[in-house]
Amino acid sequence: MKNSSQALAAMPAASALPRPIAPRRGPAPDLKTMAQAETHAWLCFLAVAGSMFLNFVLAIANAHGIGMNNTSVTVAQIAVTAISGGLILLWPIRLTIQEQCSLGMLLLLLLMGTAINGFDAKAIYDCVFIPLYIALGRSARFVKPLWMHCLLIAVCLVVALEAVAPTAFTTLANPSRFLIATRSWVANAGLSAKMQDGLYAGAYRSSGSFFAISSHRVGGPFLEPLSLGYFGFIMATYYGAVYNGRMIVRLGCIAVCLLLALMSDSRAASALIALSAVIFLLRIRLIPLAAFVAPVIVLTVAGLYYAFSRGNDSSEFVYRIGLTFDVISQTSVWNLLIGNVVSDRIGDSGILYMMRAMGFMGIFVGVFHYSGVWTRRPGGNATLSAIMSFYITAMLLFGGAVFSIKTASLLGFLVGIASWPEDVSRYALAMITRKTPKYPSARRAYT
Repeated sequence: MKNSSQALAAMPAASALPRPIAPRRGPAPDLKTMAQAETHAWLCFLAVAGSMFLNFVLAIANAHGIGMNNTSVTVAQIAVTAISGGLILLWPIRLTIQEQCSLGMLLLLLLMGTAINGFDAKAIYDCVFIPLYIALGRSARFVKPLWMHCLLIAVCLVVALEAVAPTAFTTLANPSRFLIATRSWVANAGLSAKMQDGLYAGAYRSSGSFFAISSHRVGGPFLEPLSLGYFGFIMATYYGAVYNGRMIVRLGCIAVCLLLALMSDSRAASALIALSAVIFLLRIRLIPLAAFVAPVIVLTVAGLYYAFSRGNDSSEFVYRIGLTFDVISQTSVWNLLIGNVVSDRIGDSGILYMMRAMGFMGIFVGVFHYSGVWTRRPGGNATLSAIMSFYITAMLLFGGAVFSIKTASLLGFLVGIASWPEDVSRYALAMITRKTPKYPSARRAYT
């Protein structure tokens, strides 16, 4: 008994005993913050949709008595861009060190291009436009798949109207009248005679339609067929790399995007959709280095093909890439580095356009930033950055339409929402607030 009482006396008080480790609970979801974030994401999405459909709306206004010109279109685009930038300020983002360095380099190269080749407000606007919409996508942080479905359906409805009832479409929007009134190069190029039916001059190829899906190349709400092909590729990338729904939905939406590219008779966009769909759906993982190598591969292959085909191949493809490589071959290395290239070709070559604005180095700095190389979080989808890098470089060979507000806004927005390391598009803030995210930076952004 004595030993027992001594043992009991020696035991610590109950309050001093270590308590069982309770399971760690995450913070309760803040419903108010979630609602605010969803509203902000919706506004960001509307800003992108407004940017994409802006020219279509202005074309409708022009076709029904509200005269448009180059100045009014420019003012409207600046207003939409300013609204998008203002939304970013409502929910600011944190720029990574890589982003800060990349944006700083872009600005320095633009200053260099301005000092050497003169001030070009449009070139400056175009070069910083995609980074702004990348920031808008990152500010939105998540986008509901339903919104993207509705965007695709809206484009399909307009495309169907043009394909099935082109007369009704031209009565509604009349792309030819709008483009002649607002694009000086269209009016000065003598294209009016080719646009008597109300469609864009490029609606009919001189060599005939390649895919022959419809009676003419369809542009839909983008008015120009090439932009519809670009839209198809970007949306197919969303469904292949970002959307995480049922496989049958992904396959169906990608098929619709491919059909849109075929109806636009865009061979490059159609081929890129098919290639990227295989890579994304089979979950082929490309290493991060692929995004840096892609521009070099595209330019090297295109340059070699042109060198061996020049004089032996009169195809449109050789002619288009020749617009770039003819100038490069006739320009000294020093002038290439500083962007001092002839200006009469930059309207037909996005490569020369960027080179004149930011020098030769600016091509790569721009492509890397536009494709999301510097915004991608650790563990993010490196394959998407590589595919985007390949797409942007390839399309720059065929002109500067990559910078058009109609598709550049969606491209930047997609890269922005894809920058997050987890699939926040389906679970929104609930996933962030109910459990500890894998990457702390994601939680900090929501608090």
